[in-house]
Amino acid sequence: PLIGKQQIQKMKKGVYIVNPSRSSLVDNEAVVESINNNDTIAGYAVDDTVEEMLNSNIVPGKILQTGHTAWYSDEAICRGTEQWVQNIISLIKNKPINVIKD
Repeated sequence: PLIGKQQIQKMKKGVYIVNPSRSSLVDNEAVVESINNNDTIAGYAVDDTVEEMLNSNIVPGKILQTGHTAWYSDEAICRGTEQWVQNIISLIKNKPINVIKD
């Protein structure tokens, strides 16, 4: 992980870590330990679901987890499907849309 115990120890007390990437970039056990000990980290937001954090007894509100596909809504799927169909129909009619030109 890019952020582990050593990096956490160098941070100012009361930091919030926001991890918009994968949880594996952070040592999750070190984060949980720091939060539980009221040590350095005040809160952690991660765009992933982390088992260690789900099963820990952390004060509510200290960790925010979202599914990595939080954007994956019914509306987004519907719009994507409609666009996909329109692209195929346009291609069949030899009038392609959304073409990238050099």
